[in-house]
Amino acid sequence: MKNSSLIVYYSWIGSTEVVAKEIQRLTEFDIQRIEDKKQRKLGNIAGAAMGAFVGLRGVIIPMDFALKEYEHLFLGTPVWAGKTPPAINSYLKKTSFKN
Repeated sequence: MKNSSLIVYYSWIGSTEVVAKEIQRLTEFDIQRIEDKKQRKLGNIAGAAMGAFVGLRGVIIPMDFALKEYEHLFLGTPVWAGKTPPAINSYLKKTSFKN
């Protein structure tokens, strides 16, 4: 285990990515990005917010790391309509946080 902390983040337009990468630069924690399998269109902000509001889950690209190797997880996410975006909902549903 080279690092006991991991930053996992989702960023659609880049703001959350800027913050996640700055935290990574300052802490040297490992970092992984959650990515939508199909790229979202920037003009569909209302549709994206509605999907978050009703709790939809998106299709994300599988991530290649073993969460069990880390003691701490920092999750970076935008907030859409007061809710987590579909990509984060998928990540939380698919990920085992045991141990």
